[in-house]
Amino acid sequence: MEFLIKKTTELTVQEITSICQLFGTVFAGHSKTVECFKEEFLHTALGYSFHAMMVEGREIVGAHSLIPCDYLYGGNKVLVAFSVDTMIKQSHRDFFNLKDLVDLTESTAKKAGVKFIFGFPNDNSYLVLKKGLKYKDIGRLNTYVYPYRIGGIKHNLSFLNPISKACTRLLELISMFIWSHKEATFLLDKNRKLYDQYRYQWFSGKYKIVSLLGFNFVYRIENYEGIRTVFLADLDKISSFNVAKAVSYIRKCDGENFDLLIYVGLLPCSGVPLVKIPRRLEPKNFNFVGKLLDKKDMDERWFDINNWNVNLSCYDLI
Repeated sequence: MEFLIKKTTELTVQEITSICQLFGTVFAGHSKTVECFKEEFLHTALGYSFHAMMVEGREIVGAHSLIPCDYLYGGNKVLVAFSVDTMIKQSHRDFFNLKDLVDLTESTAKKAGVKFIFGFPNDNSYLVLKKGLKYKDIGRLNTYVYPYRIGGIKHNLSFLNPISKACTRLLELISMFIWSHKEATFLLDKNRKLYDQYRYQWFSGKYKIVSLLGFNFVYRIENYEGIRTVFLADLDKISSFNVAKAVSYIRKCDGENFDLLIYVGLLPCSGVPLVKIPRRLEPKNFNFVGKLLDKKDMDERWFDINNWNVNLSCYDLI
């Protein structure tokens, strides 16, 4: 067994193809093309990502990647990395192989100036990262929805579409009386002048970026598990007024193209026309964990989700 570490720019076409094939094997029902791989891992803060590979013979049987990102900590520039695509073939899956892969990417990223690594592990990986690899909880992301057409979500309830449309419009009207223009501030946020230039080139760049009333927001429409879904990926200035105006804009401009709008993240404001899903009803757990690479930089504020402007723009779901 051999463990290798390479930058994206150093990978051969065969290595990229093999990693994509492994992705399809490990994450059943999902796939990643060579083109998608390049879009995601080349459009980064450094122009490449870090990829650890576990190789047996000529076959890649395990891989782990880190995507370097431009962030701000208290207004100061800092290089962080997003942990993604941790995968090991079933026949080679054990803790020590995982640890070797993760250790290799972390040590290489640290040498490149990365200060902090964060990720959104599924429930299977969550405990392993915490107990075995010394990652710490930052928090859990919330899921907010705008169920515009209930019939598009539950097809046997299409007769209720007029009611769901009326109810969501009522949410918008109610928010008009209680919204606030006060913008939330965050200790940790994306360095948007740099981050937005590369992040929205992922996944074929099919994002709608809108400037409205002095703020910007980003959304994408996808057929997600059979539902025409708007993913509200990001708002650069979060206030209940801005959230309400973004939702209203999307409804007016794309109301015929979606049935459900979703925002995943933290909205530290009330009076938004979105419904927060109770934990027990969330479609999945959005665990948010992190790790400081140098103990001398230890600051517990990294591990408080209330300090982060975190949402789907920080994630590779869409």
